[in-house]
Amino acid sequence: MRLTRRGRALVVLFILFGVIGVPLLGGTIYLSSIGVTGSSDPGRVVKFDIPEGATTTEVGEILEAEGIIESAFGFRIAAYLEGGTESIQAGRYELPAGLIARDALRRLTESGPIVEFVDVTFPEGSWLEDFARILQRETHIRAKDFLKVLKSGRVKSPLLPAGSNNFEGLL
Repeated sequence: MRLTRRGRALVVLFILFGVIGVPLLGGTIYLSSIGVTGSSDPGRVVKFDIPEGATTTEVGEILEAEGIIESAFGFRIAAYLEGGTESIQAGRYELPAGLIARDALRRLTESGPIVEFVDVTFPEGSWLEDFARILQRETHIRAKDFLKVLKSGRVKSPLLPAGSNNFEGLL
């Protein structure tokens, strides 16, 4: 059987669709199923923490565990395609559940972590250990971490005598 020119063109188009179109369609469906593409359906707001030094994989796993995104793998793909994961800062975040990976990535990089302010009152005459205990009780700062930072020399004040790291009486 001999095909006409039109018949050959149809066969070539059919083969091209099979070679290019079917995998492309399958890839699109797969990316949608893992939350890389599609549209978000925001739900309840979830609070979560991203620890210092968390990798893209770890951030994706946190988001998946909290129900914010469908798939940690989808988040990694979105991060690869979109870039910008180096702008994700450690800290506490609030995001709605039901986001696609690209939307979650965009919100993490654009908004940054929640900045919380806490009013703390220190009674007059308190010692550094008293400050540390009050901070631990009223905030998320651990007493031993507070004292360690003060004694490390990393905190500077023009009120400190030259060469001194003793904040006793200055706070």
